[in-house]
Amino acid sequence: MRPLPGDEPIIEEVAAEYAGEIAVRAADIEADPAIAERLAVRGIPLLVLFRGGAEVGRVSGVMSKTRVCAFIDGHLDPAQ
Repeated sequence: MRPLPGDEPIIEEVAAEYAGEIAVRAADIEADPAIAERLAVRGIPLLVLFRGGAEVGRVSGVMSKTRVCAFIDGHLDPAQ
């Protein structure tokens, strides 16, 4: 499943806003079901945060840009 049409602008805006701080990636789980299995996807849309290759946060469901940013900010290392 590709990002929902309403989510694409949010993904692009978040990627631009956090450029240099985090890498933002979208995955098409219909085209690559192995990634859905590897991440144990139970619902979409799904936002998973990683640090150093380890998962540090996960939330699913439709979210506003404000909520996405708040979720990310809550997981950023304040020393960065």
